[in-house]
Amino acid sequence: MPPDTPNTEVSPCRRSPTTRRKRPSPSGARSRSTTWPPATPPAHPTLQHLWSTEGVPVSVTVTLVDGLFVGRAAISTSLNFRSVVVNGTARPVAPEDRAKSFQALTDQIIPGRWSEFRPIKDGRSGGPSELDTDGKATPTIGVLSVSLTDATVTAKTHCISEPEHETQADRDWNDGHNWAGLLPIRRIYGPALPDSTAAQRGSAVPRSVQPLVAGCEAG
Repeated sequence: MPPDTPNTEVSPCRRSPTTRRKRPSPSGARSRSTTWPPATPPAHPTLQHLWSTEGVPVSVTVTLVDGLFVGRAAISTSLNFRSVVVNGTARPVAPEDRAKSFQALTDQIIPGRWSEFRPIKDGRSGGPSELDTDGKATPTIGVLSVSLTDATVTAKTHCISEPEHETQADRDWNDGHNWAGLLPIRRIYGPALPDSTAAQRGSAVPRSVQPLVAGCEAG
């Protein structure tokens, strides 16, 4: 199942210098120095608040873009997409059940990949579990379950024969040769590129990955 979620890169930014001003005080009140503008509380530094056993209300949105519709006018240029919004309550999955959750997720993305991993220590055979990170400020591994309290699905598909928001003037512009149409977006895997360790050791592409990259030429 190809990855459909784009990666987002956040660029560091420089904070504006804070200017200290003495604000006017009401008559009779003691004058005091304060910072203006007032300091805004930082965003929540961790996801620890999601680790509440009582549950936390969340909203999860996934959007899949299927195509770009190139219109004859800027207002008629749009996207074909499918989107789902799920509102529910997020609760942490118990450590003893997290391995099953990771297996289901892994094999959904790369069928058969779970059996190729190093066996994970889930605590069932004694000793600490690699999946028990509860109580840590920044859990490195965790699984949340979300109840499907409410879900909404939206799909947008443009009809090629009847473009939206176009006028006869748009169709007649450029002597009637003003092109419009649909560009389907296809999600495919490229060639498998080994990391430095796999390349140094000459490790073969795993059997579970081979069907995903079949037909790809090495870049």
